[in-house]
Amino acid sequence: SALRYDALELSSPLQKLLASKEFRRDAISLELNAGPPSLSVPQWLALGTGASPALTRVWGDRRLPETDLDSVFRQARLHGLSSFVSGSPWFTEIYHSQLLKSERFYAEGAVPPTYAAADSAAAAAGAAHGADVDRQRLRLLRRAMAATQPGGEVEGGRPRRLFELMVAQLSEADVQSSCGGATAAFNAKGSYASAIANTTAALTELVAELDSTTTLLITSDHGAVDRGGSGGAEPNSVSIPLIAYRAGSNLGVNSNGRPFSAAPRFNGVTPSTEDVAVTVAALLGVPAPRQSEGVFVDALMPLANQPMLSLHY
Repeated sequence: SALRYDALELSSPLQKLLASKEFRRDAISLELNAGPPSLSVPQWLALGTGASPALTRVWGDRRLPETDLDSVFRQARLHGLSSFVSGSPWFTEIYHSQLLKSERFYAEGAVPPTYAAADSAAAAAGAAHGADVDRQRLRLLRRAMAATQPGGEVEGGRPRRLFELMVAQLSEADVQSSCGGATAAFNAKGSYASAIANTTAALTELVAELDSTTTLLITSDHGAVDRGGSGGAEPNSVSIPLIAYRAGSNLGVNSNGRPFSAAPRFNGVTPSTEDVAVTVAALLGVPAPRQSEGVFVDALMPLANQPMLSLHY
């Protein structure tokens, strides 16, 4: 949450990751529009269902019951795939029955942003708790990554993973920007930058464990204004990154092949959060959520499940 697009240029640890040999060769970074409203719950729905707030009628942050809209998690389940989500209950409850049941790896854990002065005790407590919660969520993600199906093997004798779609929703950057601001002018302690550095360090460890069958997507639900917070149409609130990485894919250098899109965006239109669900569906090889308003992110189509594209699209 609250990862601004300009963090790709302003965060030294994130720059270092993107400039690594592996990422220069096998990753691509794009800009997405998130809103307005640039708020978590409307954009969590957009990311999972492909439906904009105009369709979901969710304009603010509030705890929701499970959505009756189709989602990439529901399509995955209908087609025999298992999904895992580690994140805020406000996120996981939206898709509750579409995830593997609670006796397995269904994950909870959340901290609400503390809207208080940057030097207050409440802000300090919220900031520390945000980091701890993210560590917990990442531990659960790593457990899910290591989980395998009993007796199931794929080509080459490798164990078959229990989950085909895994999501970790992290909150520390959102907590830090809300508590103290997103830039040095407002956040003298640099806690927002530190949160991004912490997340980048965790991602660097994860990347080292990924093989050529796994695609890593890094994105956000919204950005943040310099003073902290989001919700409106300010550029830093709605401009977020989408980073895609797959080991050995040459995604960062391979320009061969024709882009595939069922409904190309007009020239110059930045992709949006509504485009993520249909793109993830293509990567998995399942149909797009039925009410999705998004289109494929063309640059990621070389990573799609190619045999299933002609069947579903």
